[in-house]
Amino acid sequence: MEKLSKEQFKTKLKTDIQFRKKYGNKSINQIDNVIHTLKTNPDSRRIMINAWNPEFIPEMALDPCHYGFQVITREMNDLERANEFDKYAKKESLEITGMSTRDAIEHYGFSTRKISLKWNQRLLN
Repeated sequence: MEKLSKEQFKTKLKTDIQFRKKYGNKSINQIDNVIHTLKTNPDSRRIMINAWNPEFIPEMALDPCHYGFQVITREMNDLERANEFDKYAKKESLEITGMSTRDAIEHYGFSTRKISLKWNQRLLN
């Protein structure tokens, strides 16, 4: 392939279908990847979002404040799960009369995992 300038590359992506199929579909949907990994491998420590592209930093008027985050999950123990469910049931006015908390948790399909978000942000100065 001939060497193209950035503008030529953008133009070719817009006008040449074969070129776009080969070189234009390289984007990664990080949110879809996070959702997929949460569903298939929730213990992974690679559930992360990179919020800025270093290639564009020289063109930015101001560097982004946050630069990424990581999603972390873990199994809740029975007591944590019961306490979280009780709060949820009260808030949503769920009908749980005649059921034990454990039965109600199973009946409503309440989560077994707790999720946390680790946010990374540069200091402002």
